[in-house]
Amino acid sequence: MPDAVIDPEKHLAVIFYLDDLLVGIEDAQSWRSLLKQISKLGIKTASLSGNKNCHRVLESYFDVCIEGVDTAEIRRCLSVPLNQTVLVADTFSEKVKGVFALVIGVIGSEEKKSKPSSVDVIVSDLSEVYIAKPNALRHIDAIEALIARYKTIALSLDYDGTLTPIVQRPELAILSNEHRQILNKLSQCYPVSIISGRDRKNVEQLVQLKNLYYAGSHGFDIAGPNGDQVKIDVGEKFLPALDEAEKELHASLASIPGILIERKKYAIAIHFRQVEETHWAIIDDRVSQINKRFPTLRMATGKMIFELLPNIEWNKGKALHYLLKQMHLDNAETLPIYIGDDVTDEDAFLALADHGL
Repeated sequence: MPDAVIDPEKHLAVIFYLDDLLVGIEDAQSWRSLLKQISKLGIKTASLSGNKNCHRVLESYFDVCIEGVDTAEIRRCLSVPLNQTVLVADTFSEKVKGVFALVIGVIGSEEKKSKPSSVDVIVSDLSEVYIAKPNALRHIDAIEALIARYKTIALSLDYDGTLTPIVQRPELAILSNEHRQILNKLSQCYPVSIISGRDRKNVEQLVQLKNLYYAGSHGFDIAGPNGDQVKIDVGEKFLPALDEAEKELHASLASIPGILIERKKYAIAIHFRQVEETHWAIIDDRVSQINKRFPTLRMATGKMIFELLPNIEWNKGKALHYLLKQMHLDNAETLPIYIGDDVTDEDAFLALADHGL
């Protein structure tokens, strides 16, 4: 069965056939959030309904509002090939079977056992629908041509999920010897930095290469290779708040089976990958409540993780800019490249949006 993934490189339009969900106020946030992501990528959006009242409510949100489930009418209104269109629906018709590139059914978890034959993949709610990032390997020729235009590159990478697979516990994310050798070879040609949510010293111990730059705690703690003077420590004054918040998190969450609270120097990570889904909302609420008592800290999210960090304008993107400046590589002759896999890496992606990869 395919995943519930909308791919901008394959899908030109997304149709929502979700009368109850789209008009229901209580669920508005989930579909509007997904719709916003889709629209940003230039993918055409449409609502499909047999209810004229729905059209009046929804016409300001979608590029097209289509009445009825007639494929000829859908094709005419959408002006996009249906075999390059995704249908997201909670009402199903055999008319759509085999017509669309992907049919995503929004079905309650208790009903999942009876998946309609016209549906390719099912989800319980729209938060389970993902937008695919562009696949670099599909554009390798363009990337090589871009790199060739620059005198040098500055390579930065995340650690967990990028240099190692995502694993059940942080201590199990071990760098392979093959990847270590590749990093070492790269560092002999270009400056290489690891920018991670882990403690800087922890990343250094895991990578075991002294000629790299390391930034820990999402960039709050940076040091250069072999005693290099590139060094920054912007979180010192937040340590007391982090210490107190850590105590409260342990008191509030320790009884939840599978929870893992990991203290880093300038962050506290709450891992819930091994926690039953029924507890996730409880964890979210309790971490949020503790965060409110510590205004000098902010709450961040990632893959099956909540974090409390110093509440200042500093992140992986800021750390990346700092590193490039300290290395005298913030110039037109250098191509900075950042490779990452998680929400916190998006700050670095944004930092390079107009002059990097």
